[in-house]
Amino acid sequence: MIVLDQENKLFTLHTQNTTYQMKADQYRVLLHTYYGPRLRGGDLSRLIQFADRGTSPNPNEAGHRRDYSLDTLPQEYSTCGVGDFRLPSIEFEPADGSRLADLRYTGFELKKGKYALPGLPAFFGGDEWETLVIHLTDSTCKMSVKLYYGVLERCDLITRAVQVVNEGGAGRPAAPVRLPVPGPPGGGSGLHHLRWLPRPGAEPEPLPPAPGRAERGERAGHLQPPPQPLRHPVRPQRQ
Repeated sequence: MIVLDQENKLFTLHTQNTTYQMKADQYRVLLHTYYGPRLRGGDLSRLIQFADRGTSPNPNEAGHRRDYSLDTLPQEYSTCGVGDFRLPSIEFEPADGSRLADLRYTGFELKKGKYALPGLPAFFGGDEWETLVIHLTDSTCKMSVKLYYGVLERCDLITRAVQVVNEGGAGRPAAPVRLPVPGPPGGGSGLHHLRWLPRPGAEPEPLPPAPGRAERGERAGHLQPPPQPLRHPVRPQRQ
């Protein structure tokens, strides 16, 4: 079940046992507010802690509000070159050769049925599925990102995908496009590298100690290690 609060730009995805929530804030930054056991509802952005952190810059829109920084906020799809020093989800390379991505919420679509991934393996289904598409746009680079969420409530299933669209600019993605994977509640998670599918019987690698492993030239932000995909050990994988 997908619940929309259009006035507050709040998106809540419910399955039989879990809740996944996002919110576009007053600056149109899409924030990840919750993923865990199913809740009745409510705006869970109140769980985000704002604090003045001297090493994290503040966007122009925030003015003199020093407790608002893209470097510390839990972004649903992280950006690059505009104040977030962590590992980005995507980087754009405009015609001037710079590398940045300033994605802001511009709208959504709600559909019956499961979204398709042409040429790629995917789940399929009928009207028992719901699909939410969230639109994020970088108006400077003239690039946009569509975030797809498929929800099958009775099977406790949420699927995700991302599509990058060139809106007529001369830019292009400058690095591999990433889709961050939130860790499941309860801890006890292991690390999987997503460059290839794990072979049958492969064991997840134990989580490394902080600050974590950064790939070739990439580093963590000032305050946090880079995000890593997690897999819960008690959830069996179908062969």
